[in-house]
Parts: sequence; C-alpha cells; structure tokens
Amino acid sequence: MDAVTSAAPLRLNLLGSFAVTWRDQPLDGFNYDKMRALLAYLSLEHQREHSRETLAALLWEASPANTWRGNLRRTLSDLRRVLETPTGLALFEAGKNSLRFLPAGHIDVLRFRQPPQHCSASPACQQCPNCIAELAEAVALYRGDFLAGLDLPDCPDFEEWLLLQRESLRCHALALLEHLSNHFEQQGELQRALPHALRLVELDPWQESGQQRLMRLLARNGQSAAALAQYESFRHQLWKELGVHPSKACQALQQSIRQGELSAAPRPSPTRPVALPPPPAELRQVTVLYCEIATPDSIDPEEALALLAEPQAQCAQVIRAHGGYLVQAHGGGLLAYFGYPQAREDAARIAVLAALSLAAACEPAQVRCGLHTGQIVTAPGQAMPDATGITSDLAIQVRQLAGYQEVTLSSATFRLVQGYFRCLPLQLCLLGSGASAGTIYRAEAASSARHRLAAQPRLTPLVGRRDELARLHDIWRQVHQQQRGQALLLCGDPGVGKSRLVHELSKQIPVTLPGHQVELRCLEQHRSDPLFPCAELIRSLTGFAPDSAPAQRYQRLCEVLQAFGLDGPRCDLVADLLGLPLPEGSPVHGLRGEQWHEGMLETLLAIIRANRQQPLLLVLEDAHWADASTLRLFERLLHEPELRPLMLLITARPEFATQAWLEAGAHLLQLPHLSPALAQSMVADLAASLDRDDLQRVLEMADGVPLFIEELAQWAASGHGQQGIPLTLNDLLMARIDLLGAARGTAQLAACIGREFPIELLEALYPGSPAELQAHLGELLRAGLINPGSQASLSQFKHALIQQAAYLSQPRALRRQTHARIAEILQQRFPARALHAPAQVAHHLSEAGQGAAAVPLWQSAGAHAQRISAYREAAQ
Repeated sequence: MDAVTSAAPLRLNLLGSFAVTWRDQPLDGFNYDKMRALLAYLSLEHQREHSRETLAALLWEASPANTWRGNLRRTLSDLRRVLETPTGLALFEAGKNSLRFLPAGHIDVLRFRQPPQHCSASPACQQCPNCIAELAEAVALYRGDFLAGLDLPDCPDFEEWLLLQRESLRCHALALLEHLSNHFEQQGELQRALPHALRLVELDPWQESGQQRLMRLLARNGQSAAALAQYESFRHQLWKELGVHPSKACQALQQSIRQGELSAAPRPSPTRPVALPPPPAELRQVTVLYCEIATPDSIDPEEALALLAEPQAQCAQVIRAHGGYLVQAHGGGLLAYFGYPQAREDAARIAVLAALSLAAACEPAQVRCGLHTGQIVTAPGQAMPDATGITSDLAIQVRQLAGYQEVTLSSATFRLVQGYFRCLPLQLCLLGSGASAGTIYRAEAASSARHRLAAQPRLTPLVGRRDELARLHDIWRQVHQQQRGQALLLCGDPGVGKSRLVHELSKQIPVTLPGHQVELRCLEQHRSDPLFPCAELIRSLTGFAPDSAPAQRYQRLCEVLQAFGLDGPRCDLVADLLGLPLPEGSPVHGLRGEQWHEGMLETLLAIIRANRQQPLLLVLEDAHWADASTLRLFERLLHEPELRPLMLLITARPEFATQAWLEAGAHLLQLPHLSPALAQSMVADLAASLDRDDLQRVLEMADGVPLFIEELAQWAASGHGQQGIPLTLNDLLMARIDLLGAARGTAQLAACIGREFPIELLEALYPGSPAELQAHLGELLRAGLINPGSQASLSQFKHALIQQAAYLSQPRALRRQTHARIAEILQQRFPARALHAPAQVAHHLSEAGQGAAAVPLWQSAGAHAQRISAYREAAQ
C-alpha cells in the first residue's frame, strides 16, 4: 500500500498517543490494551498472513492455553465492530487458521518510514527541496515512542517486538533529525536547523556530536548564553551519571563560544527565542520491591548460580505478570519497580500483591521480600531506574526484618495499602543514613477490601450531596413504583465522591425501599480482560478454595450455576470465561467471535434474571476502565424488559463516552466539587487544629474535591503543611499526567508558569511549533487537566494539585532553568506585563535561584501593594 495519503479518511496514529480517526472524527471503542496491541501488530506486519495460534500465543501466553483462541476471537470481533462497522471498510482478511490486516488509509508509522516519493533529482538524493520537505513532514509524525504508554508485561514475545519497533523507529527519527539539521546548517539556514538540533538532543541527550551541534547553532543564532547553559547542563549530567567530563573538542567549542569566536549569523527578522530542551531526568514516586532468594552459605559459586536459575525465573514471571519493572540485583536478588516507567494509581497495592504471590509461588525456594515507597530520580538510558539508589536501598533494608516466605513493608508503603492487607507491626526501625525512624510491618494476606472505601477503618462523614442523594432515591422510587427500568450515569472527577454517594445509597436502600443489590467493579489493570467484572462476581459466588484443582473448581461452578437454572453448555461458557478446562466434546469449543459473545451475554443475563423477588440495583463502578464486552452487557441490560424493575447505576470519570447512553434514555448526574463553605466545614471536622495558613493552603489545593480535602488535611495535621503532595495522592495525579504522552512535557512547562498561564507566554517558552503546542493543549483539555482561563488568551489547570504534581515531577535543576527562561521572556518579550506585574517576574527569578535580581522587583511589588492597601500581600 502507498504508506499513505495524508488526506485518507481513515487515520491510524501509533507514534505517541494511540488514536484512530475516520473523516477527522475520533473512533472510540478501543477500550483495552490488547485490542490496541493486536491492531498495531497487524498494521505493521500487514505484508503477510499470521497464524491464529501465533497471534493468540503472542498476546495471551500468560492465560491458560485453552482460552487463547477465544480471547483472539473476541478481540478481533471488537476490532471489526469499532473499525469496519462505522467505516464500511473490509480491513481484516480472516481464514480458518490465519489472519491478515488490509491497510486502507493513513498509518503514521508506514508514512514515517517511507523514503521521499517526489524527488526532483533521484530516489537517493534526499537533498533537493522536495526531499527535504518530505523528510521534515515525516519527522513531524514522530510525536513520541511507538505505542507510548502501552505495556503488556504478561506478553514477553509481544514486549520484545514492541521494544524492537520502538528502538528502530527512534533511531530512524534520530537519523532524520541529524540529516535535516546538517542540511539546513550547510545551506546557511540556521534558524531552520536549530529546531531539528533541539529535538535531536531531546531524544538522545548523550550523543556528544548532537550536543556540540546544538551549542554551535545556538551561538550562531545569537544565543551564546543559551549555548553556554546547554554546555553546563550536559557537563553536569555527564559527571553525575558517568563520572566523566565532555571531550576536549566539546570543551574547546565552549571556550570559543565564551570568547565570542562564533559570531552570530545575520538574521532577516527577529524571532521568538528558541527554548532549550529539558534534561531527561525526572522525579517519580515508585514502590520498590526487593526479593532475596537464599542459597546455602557453603555452596560453590557455580552451584549457587545453577540453583538460582529456576527460582529467579519463577520470581521474574510473577513480577512481570503484576506489571513490575524488573532489574536483577547483586547476589541473585531481584529489584522491581511499580509505578515505573508509567505511574499507576494502585502501584503500591499491586506491588504488595506481587510480593505475597512471590512468597507463595516460589516454594520450596526460600525467598523474602521488602517494600518501600519513595521518590526516585530517573532518566532514559539508565539501566537502573533509581539513579541515586536511595529508595531501592531502603527496600533492601526493609527485607532484613522478614523471615523466609514473608513480606515486610516500610511505614510509607503501609500508609498506601492500609486496609487492603492484614498487616502486623514488627518494630521501630531507623532506615538509611540519618533517616527518621518508622515502623516496619509484616503483610500477612490480602483483606476482603477491593476499593478505597472498603479499606477505610472509618469513613469521613458525608458532607453536602443532599440534592444528589435525593436524585438517586427519586430514581429508585420510580423503579419501585412504576416497575420499569432506569439507568443513571454518575460522572465526576477522580476523588469527587462518586463511590461515596453510591455507598450511602446502598446503605439507605434497605431502610427505605428494599431491593436486591449487585455491584460490579472495573479495575485499571484488567481493562484488557473481557467481562472481567462479571468473572469476579461469579468467582465471589462460587467461593473457590485457594488450593482447589481446576476440575474441582469446574464442579463447584456447575453446582452454583445449576441453582440459577443454567445447564451444561451455559456452565461451560462461564467456565471458559474463568479460564477453567472444558470437558471433552463441549459445544463451547466450537464457538467463535460473536457466537461466543452472544452466548456469554445471554448466560450472564440469565444469572441476573434468576431468583428475582425484588427490584434490582445493579452498580458498575469505574466504567472508564470497563472492557468493551462489559459495556455491551450493560447496553443490553438497559433494554431488557424481563429485568425490570431495574436501576442501573454507572460511575465514571469525565472521559467516559456518555452520548450513546444518553441517547438510549439514561439520566446523567454530574457530581460537582464542594462549595468553599462545605470544603471548609469538612476540613474543620478532619483537622480542627490547623492554623490559618495551612487551612488556606488545603482549601486552595483541594479545589473542593473531597478526597483531596481529606488527604491534604491529614497531611497538614501530621506536620507536612507546606510540603509537596501526600504520598496517597501522588500516584493518582501522576497516572493522569503520564497518559498524556508527548504532551506531558507541555504540562510541565505550563506548570512552571503557574496554575493560570498565558498562551502567548507558553508559546514563547515552548521548543516546538505553534501547531504542535496547540495539539498538546488540545490533549490536555480532552484529558480534563486544563480549562479555558478567565480570558480567551489564558488557560488554567483544572486542579491546583495537578499543576503541583506536574511541577514537582521535574528535578529542581530543570525547574530553576525553566523559571530563568520565563523571567527572561517576560522581561524581553513582554516588558509591559513585567512592568505592571513585578511580583510575577520576581517569583520566577527567586525560583531560578537569582535572589539578588529578584529583590528590587519584590520591593517594587510590595510598594505597589501598600499603595492599594493590600497590606498582607505587601508583607509577603
């Protein structure tokens, strides 16, 4: 296929954030990672047919072998529904045992790899205007890593293919950028060369030739100070990471620039200053798991190596299955990082589950695990995610208090998982050099809690929400009185209280108008598993013994389902869903795609219909993480007359697609933030002793979000009033920011400006093109992280904590560098604004470490505040 025509109606973007559009409108429905992974794999490998067995093993190797083909059928069915139905295109050529993708549109990876097609000289030229234009267009398609953010640790073969593709595409991008930068420099078009040199260094900061090219171009563009700052940044990183200095050639170039020997080339007209690329280092909160595997003390080293091989492989498999980033440590131990390279809301909980699984799965090998949660400094290209090793060392120390087949937690990790596990305090322990003492805990087993409310020993009293709760009761009353079906979407930001409201309704229903209640809960780590919430519900009904054999589980499942009036074939369908082996000759073996889906949905409907004596409240929590099959089930429930009286209550975050539900007759209830008065009332109940400054900071940072209020108030009351973000909120916030892909850096730049940021100031600061910046701002807006500001020329972060999280994810040195650039831009590009708002410039100079330059501006700001009688601001 022609790698494509940019005007093609179907567009598949795999570089950076995954996106599919049809006639410029996004195609929704790619609800789980393995769906995206299968489409990407088939798209790039479209030249050949693929055996179904190979594809199934590629993506479902960790699942029972008898479920592989069924998983592939369901995923292919979902792809056809999302891609072929709305477009009318035939995109998949399916044989009995094979599958092939038929490209019909724009695929950015194929276009990115395509050589110039309209050369005015020869195909190998790559220097004529046509070639250069096509190469520049191609490199602009590289918006980030291939399938950025997608990670399938339970699929090692796919992960290997993914990493090879990422590295190949990254190398191609580097080659294109180097070619374009060299071409424009040789042509004397220095301003056109500079953006390519900047991006080259951003992608490969360790390539010294790229650093020298950037320094040279900055100096020749009249930005000698920026060139010298770039050298200092590079020198610092080399010494810190590798303990070496730049080469003599690089040092000589720096001296030439310092002495003014590289004169600026004449420029036809002033241009906005080009921003320096940020150093690659970043701050990240992770939970580190250290697993020690014991060997006899007297053993020969070669024997020890042989004895370690099998338990190490077992441990590595368990860690990868739980999404941990694995590093082999000294002495045969294993280090795993959860929340790296991408943050996740439940990183600490998944890490403890992984540790408990290690202790159980690796017997008779003797293993013991320690976990600690903290900040690490990390950068691309490092073998160890934790550059300083401080947080990893603490996890290693914590494991020393564990016996074999035991798991110990630091107090920091315990705070994040308290209530989810049964834990015993062991002793007070001093961890690290000069660290404060903390209690070490032994995690014994998971509790029955599956969500935050269930894990809390005591719930904070519900504040406000009287009207919203009354609305839920009204709908439940209509279901009772009119014997009809009703559906309500309860939408709101993370932490705004959706689950708390549902909990309150569930608690009050037995007292008011009784009914049967069933709750299904979607989980982020299982969004790729078809009908996962339903499978969990059925597992809870069966009560499988932990050590029961598959045949015993199948027998128990049949007994439970027979009580619902379900026969053998229906039992086999559910067994297939749960990954249990099916009897020889079961008719389910022959079911494919839509047949399996329909049969499974009918079976689940039968379970819900059975034994109905009262109206049913059916809750689907966190539907933004639901797989496509679960959503289809709920769409069926909405129109199922035999299920009435029924109330469907679906909770979701704002990004959940609601339009189809509203068109089908569902109600929508948007849960707002608490008013300032209610927020203050809630803080007073939680931490009455806070002083005025701490109280004000809690209210400003929480923005009326109950979860934020609760955690910030407790954080401030424990003595952390003005310090950072609570550990309990960091993963939640950073998980949202990490989903942005390439737009993450834009959020970090904007965060340095402030919660509200002028677009023209961000444009002056941003290193790429205005069009690219607008695309990134669009992503931030769609993700619900920013809102339009008080004026058309302004934008602002939706939550102060999101701005703070994006800001604090950058190392202090990078933040200082950015603040210095902002102050310089304000003074040089926007002198009127700097004159009328000296405090703004002073703030950025102070944060840049330029206190002396900031003093007169602070004095000017103070004098202005006194003139308008703003005495508190003047004192500050």
